[in-house]
Amino acid sequence: MFILQLADSSHDYMKYYGTFDEDKRSRDYISDKLVVCVTIRTPRWPISHEYDRNSSPSFENLCRNHFNEHDYLNSKLNLLVNEIDTFDKQLLAVDLRKYIQNSSDKLQQWRFDSYKTIDQYCDQKYREIEQYMIKIINQKREDIEQIRINMLELVQKRRMTLELIESLTSNLRIVETEMNDIDQKYLSFRTTPLILNQDLIYIDELSIEEFDLNSLISVYKTIDYTRQGLNPIASNNQYLLIHREPNLCLIDRNLRIKKQTLWNHGQILDMCWSSALEKFFLITLNQIYIFDVNTISIERVDATQKLHWLSCTCSDQSLFLSTNEKGSSICEFNLLNSFQAAKRWESPDTCSRDERIHDMIFNKGTLILIIENLLTEKIRLELRSSARLDRLWSLQLDISYPTKKISCCLLNNDQWLIIDSNKSRLFQVTMDGKFKFTCHYNPIPSAACRFGFDLLAISTLNGVNIHKL
Repeated sequence: MFILQLADSSHDYMKYYGTFDEDKRSRDYISDKLVVCVTIRTPRWPISHEYDRNSSPSFENLCRNHFNEHDYLNSKLNLLVNEIDTFDKQLLAVDLRKYIQNSSDKLQQWRFDSYKTIDQYCDQKYREIEQYMIKIINQKREDIEQIRINMLELVQKRRMTLELIESLTSNLRIVETEMNDIDQKYLSFRTTPLILNQDLIYIDELSIEEFDLNSLISVYKTIDYTRQGLNPIASNNQYLLIHREPNLCLIDRNLRIKKQTLWNHGQILDMCWSSALEKFFLITLNQIYIFDVNTISIERVDATQKLHWLSCTCSDQSLFLSTNEKGSSICEFNLLNSFQAAKRWESPDTCSRDERIHDMIFNKGTLILIIENLLTEKIRLELRSSARLDRLWSLQLDISYPTKKISCCLLNNDQWLIIDSNKSRLFQVTMDGKFKFTCHYNPIPSAACRFGFDLLAISTLNGVNIHKL
């Protein structure tokens, strides 16, 4: 049995008595054969009467509306409970390998690179040991050769005596004794345990909203040098590559010049890092060059296609180049197969014949393209698939009448930074092609790239500014 009491401001009240169906629980509170006793103060009805619920239309409507609403809310609640249970089961069944594969691949690559660095270091020490031992052995051979020369001189001059023979023999025995355990007598070899810095690998949660251009107000550090025109830069996380005339310079994380070499191949239009080759690519108007960070050597690539280049970017397996012309083409070269030409996309697949590609960046199977319409002199940003150049989204930029190259770089969380050198502005664009922030930047920016996970490098007319992300 249950009691439901309703009261109004005049303290009139009504009570409903009925049976509670345990089987129907919270969804059905009144059975179809419920008989209700109503006590209500009203001029129309006696003080106390028993009514079947069907005998009073107003009571019937009240009950029906109340319980219909209650049933509706319970049905919604049941749906929510089911969704929570379903999602909880999905979380329990999550295949962690799917979500950590990218990080696992990076960790494995770091491990591979570390072993390679250790192997290179050990090879260097092997050569040092070998050269040192060769030097010692050559010295002993010289000692033996001197004994031989002395013996021959004595024989030729017929001055050989038993005493001299014994002296020569003694000298030979000394050299022979010195050669025993030569590595312990002449070679000092000490090793120090390799101590790993725990900060070599940084793991933390990333917030998709944690970075915006407001944080670029302050400059962390600056690399000063003056240069006119294009100032492309690139990074492999360990080094930042800049063209500080007349040299190509590798800048380490402490912003010191670690290595440098002379560059005399003309204006560099763009540069990018290839993780497949572990080398930098640099392009001029007519040529493609490879820069080896280990040997500091520069090698020209003999490409079969003689075109005018403007921008470059690398995936794990390919080098993508865009041409400096109306109706820009995009050429893909296979880095794992002797730099063979794999594909070439032309207008209208890349852009219309009255358009030109300023810059492009590869990221996770996609290419971001900065395209200028030469008729309207407007700039737009497009995200394409790298396999077939299918357009995923397009965004018109607030950039008009550009006289300088518009460039871009990848930020954390798959966001994009657009550099407008014409009006000294920076645009931040989200991964789904929405404007997030715009700001002016001084001095005039030219290009940008991430330097590791926590630094952003922006090249300007005065050098390179380093910002913390």
